Amino acid sequence: MSQTDLIAPTETRNERRRRLTDEKIAATVLDIALNKGPHNVTFSAVSAESGVAKTTLYRRYQTREELFDAVARHFSSTPNDSDEAPTTPEGLAATLRRGVSTLEEHMGLETIGTLLASRDEFMQRVRHQLFTPQVAEAVNYFERGVEAGVLREDIDYALVVDLIYGGMIMRSAREGELNHDWADAVVTLIWPLISKN
Repeated sequence: MSQTDLIAPTETRNERRRRLTDEKIAATVLDIALNKGPHNVTFSAVSAESGVAKTTLYRRYQTREELFDAVARHFSSTPNDSDEAPTTPEGLAATLRRGVSTLEEHMGLETIGTLLASRDEFMQRVRHQLFTPQVAEAVNYFERGVEAGVLREDIDYALVVDLIYGGMIMRSAREGELNHDWADAVVTLIWPLISKN
């Protein structure tokens, strides 16, 4: 018996097929919404572009609203609470890198810039699902630092997070990518301002 025979599969074949289909549908809906406008997201268009049968779409979603809600949830970001970085310059850099990695994994920084600029209700739903957990994790990081007596308590850390993420998107848009040393540069700039030392 091989080692792989001893390891229980984490998802069944049907679960994997469903997950891959969900990923195709979500990517297609977002692509159509970004490139042609959310009003062009129809079951027919999603089926044609994704290769997913219309019957599958109708079986999963009775309305366009249900489809939009499912896609927004698909792009939701769930931070890993068990991986709490220490309140140190290195810990902050690790937290920032993890946040960027999560956002890139979900949809890429260019798409995020488009989402942020959009006033469309669907885009706002996706934006909310994607950013709310990220922002909450980052603010929580700073609040833990305040509670530990490492960070100043007179700072609006939600604003700090907005500035960091805004800078991340601007740097990515300007340079076409986010350099690996970006998080270290941010920490070098802000740590002396927020640290009690």
